[in-house]
Amino acid sequence: MDDDGTLIFPDDQTWKDYNDAYDDFLEGRQHRRYTADYYKLERQYMSRDTIEYKRNIRHRIQMLYDKCFDKEVGAPNIWKLDRADRQGLQDLLKLQQNLSNPFIIEYDSNGKISKITEKTGD
Repeated sequence: MDDDGTLIFPDDQTWKDYNDAYDDFLEGRQHRRYTADYYKLERQYMSRDTIEYKRNIRHRIQMLYDKCFDKEVGAPNIWKLDRADRQGLQDLLKLQQNLSNPFIIEYDSNGKISKITEKTGD
């Protein structure tokens, strides 16, 4: 473990084995968006860096949602965020959406699509 409590793995295979076992443990014990098999397939076909990048984005989105959570409504209210945080949330949500897309979508300053390129996996 490093100074901030993050687990350190000597290689990608150890990382995959640990996460496979962890997902098996969580199956049936915790409500998750997908099954353990989904996460195993994700690790099989995506690089560790890509998966960590996706998790980092989800974490940053969740931090912003937590910051504007309205207890009376029981849901985030993005209008409780300042302008910079709202824009950051929108940017993160676009980025998250694009990670699941087989194309790279670029936008101009007006929010219109300016370029679409097929992802190559490089």
